[in-house]
Amino acid sequence: MDFNDYPVDMEDMKGFDRAVSFTGPCGDTIEFFIKLEGETIQRIAFRVRGCINTFRCGEAACKLAEGSSLEDARGITAQDIAREAGIEDKESFHCAELAETALKMALMD
Repeated sequence: MDFNDYPVDMEDMKGFDRAVSFTGPCGDTIEFFIKLEGETIQRIAFRVRGCINTFRCGEAACKLAEGSSLEDARGITAQDIAREAGIEDKESFHCAELAETALKMALMD
């Protein structure tokens, strides 16, 4: 899969405050784009190059983070993401870890 399989509307994301791209050891890549209003995540979007489970985890991370404070979003764990994404098998848990790492990178000061 490539980024065009799950496109972010980049026109809508003009003026985003933070962006990060991270590639995990499995070769999957996730990008997060964040718009802030003060210390609150007003909007978060993502793009994935990888498997469907990485996509599901990116989607779950966005759902958990959007509308929360930066401090609360920094507390989102891979376990939270896996639970939200419905990831139950150990073999796919690395996708949640990838999403957690990329999200925390995007939330760094």
